[in-house]
Amino acid sequence: MTSKSQVPITDATIEVYKKDGTLVGSATPEGGGNYVKETLEEGDYYFKAMAPGRGTVIKDFKLPSDTPSDEAFKNITVNMYEGVPLINVHVEDKNETDVIDNIAVKLARIEAPHNLNGNYEVENVPIGTQVLEIIPDEGYEETYQHYKKEYHVSSGLSINEVLYPPVTVRVRIVNAQGVDIPGAQLYEGSSVDPAKEITRTSGQLILPLQADRTITFTARATNYVTRTIQRVISYKHTMESGSDGNQIFLIELQPQFGETP
Repeated sequence: MTSKSQVPITDATIEVYKKDGTLVGSATPEGGGNYVKETLEEGDYYFKAMAPGRGTVIKDFKLPSDTPSDEAFKNITVNMYEGVPLINVHVEDKNETDVIDNIAVKLARIEAPHNLNGNYEVENVPIGTQVLEIIPDEGYEETYQHYKKEYHVSSGLSINEVLYPPVTVRVRIVNAQGVDIPGAQLYEGSSVDPAKEITRTSGQLILPLQADRTITFTARATNYVTRTIQRVISYKHTMESGSDGNQIFLIELQPQFGETP
């Protein structure tokens, strides 16, 4: 660990995390700005380096199976620099009056302590383009969207965000007579991808919208021609169209040639 002028930083705290955010442990200082974390298994990790009066640095690294974990970690060089001492983030709901407290706020992957009344404070954020992430608490996923936005971090930055609830879009797959086709399948995207299938058990696709969005659907059914369509989801129209903020789209499928389903 060094400063911008290549001076070793000996008072840093380094925490090591798995890619999923699980804390593995802290690195032990060895003197001269060197830190080591031993006994790591093969896999994807990131570490968070923090030093008094300097920016927090978060860096991803991968641990190959043929490299001893302590050596792999020692060979990562990080230049610390002064960050923005404090950035305020204020979050309100869609009517811009009520504050939101049941969320987590991260900027540059640094979680902000909660200061009530929708206010969050992030310390020592690195200067440059960073991602703001707003994550609903467990049980509030249908109340507020999981939101990400890029900001250019510099001194004097103050962030105000307005969160909106997810929009529910319901899709029906029908024949030429407007009757639902039994056993029809629906996918998000332009291909039949099992990983993106929208199951009939939920009967709906939840879209985390804050603005208009173009989405592609692919529908298919036995004895019908597979069809891919695009629809523009208007957030404002959806929120004003009903008390539950729903939109319903019909996808009409044509029978295959020679078939009379």
